[in-house]
Formats: sequence, structure tokens, C-alpha cells
Amino acid sequence: MITIYGRNTWGARYAAGFAAAPLPASEVWLHHSVTSAPPIAASFEQDTAAVRVLERIGQDRFGGGISYTFAVCPSGRVFEGHAVDRRGAHTAGRNSFARAICLVGDYERNRPTEAQIVAVAELLRHGATAGWWRRAFLNGGHRDAPGARTACPGRYGWDTVPAINRLATLPITPEDDMFTDADRALLASRASREDLGFARDQLAAGIGVDPAAAPPALSGPDITDRAVARRVDVGYALEQILARLDAIEARLSVGELR
Repeated sequence: MITIYGRNTWGARYAAGFAAAPLPASEVWLHHSVTSAPPIAASFEQDTAAVRVLERIGQDRFGGGISYTFAVCPSGRVFEGHAVDRRGAHTAGRNSFARAICLVGDYERNRPTEAQIVAVAELLRHGATAGWWRRAFLNGGHRDAPGARTACPGRYGWDTVPAINRLATLPITPEDDMFTDADRALLASRASREDLGFARDQLAAGIGVDPAAAPPALSGPDITDRAVARRVDVGYALEQILARLDAIEARLSVGELR
């Protein structure tokens, strides 16, 4: 479930765009701000300050407040820019029927974080369901828009577009393996608790198996995640889950994003 922080939460001061814009939007473009990016572990206040910088820039340049429909910080927090049914100032010649998602930071020099990539995919999926745009899909980076003369969203930002679109179209199931860093931290913290019964219950609830129903032995190359999770040894199960997560992160950051 995605959380979108509204304009009132980050302290918007200026107008929310220029005029009404019809929904659903027919296009969604990825941008980058080329401003200083807050750290991935930024506080909420650091992230909101970064969004207010975007608003000041948009107000100074165009007089309509923040130029983008949404802004996504390295932490993965998603902020409403101008209202989704308002016209911004982001993609020349297309602002009345397109919407813009902006990665906060300079992605000609730096790679977007995994949290940003996942957040943009979730935002696309949510927006399609809400009727904000026609489908959960980026039409491309700003530089791909017809007539655009820009390097936006930077070479590394642009490289993420195919991976974001793949993630946005993945089905979400109770056994979805796209864990966030917060999920990993939660599992690790629970593994360290003395109350292992509590941890086992949480694993059973999250993976959909009864850890008490353990087979007498596990062997062979085709051990599934479900079989591993059935082990009574919760520490071992957690180790396997975290190893799987590491593999997923490596695949996303190295294989799919280049």
C-alpha cells in the first residue's frame, strides 16, 4: 500500500499548477530535479525541505508552484506536487494531457535508489487503479517526449524506465517477493527477539505456511522457499529469506537497471 504525502504535509505555499487538466492522463513521464538529493535515510523533515526547494524553483521559473505532479525522494517517500487534475510545467507541449513523476536528485551523476524505483512503480500502479492515468506505465524519460531537447531524467534515471515498467505490471500476491528495506529490517529485528514463537507466527502469517508442519529432512537442489520456511529453525528460515532478498536486490541493481 503506497503512502502519498499531500501538499499540506510538506508545506506547499504556492498555487497547485496552472489550470484544470483532464483525467485520466494519456501519458506519464519520468523527470529528475537536478537538485541536491536528501540521503536515503533522510528524516521526513529533510525530504519535505527538498520538495519545497522544487516548489521555489517552479514558482520562480513559471509562477505556478511546483512543476511536477509527484516527487519521489531517495528514501522512497512519495510527495504530491501539483494536484493530479491540474496542469503543471514539466513536459513542454504535453502538460495538459501528461503527468510527471520527478526523482529528487541528479541522476546523470547518481543512480536512483531501489526505494525510488519501487515507489515509482507502486505509484504508477496506484494511479492507474485510481483513474489518474490510463495504464501503469511510463511513456519514457522526459528526453523521450516528442520535441524534447533535454537529457532529463539523466542517464541513470533513464536507464531505470524499463525496470520500473516491469515492476509496475507485476501482479501483487500474498507471496510477493519484492520486499522493502523496511520489511528486511522488521524480519531481522524479530529474529533477534527471545520470543521466537512470535517470530515463527509472523513468518507463518507472511509466507502462508505452518512452520510447525516441518518435514523430517530437506535435501536436493530444488528446495523451495515454502519448504525452507517450514523448518522449525526460524533463524535458518530467516537466513534463507534474507539471502533471497539480497539476490533480488542484486538482480535489480545490476542486471535490470543497466
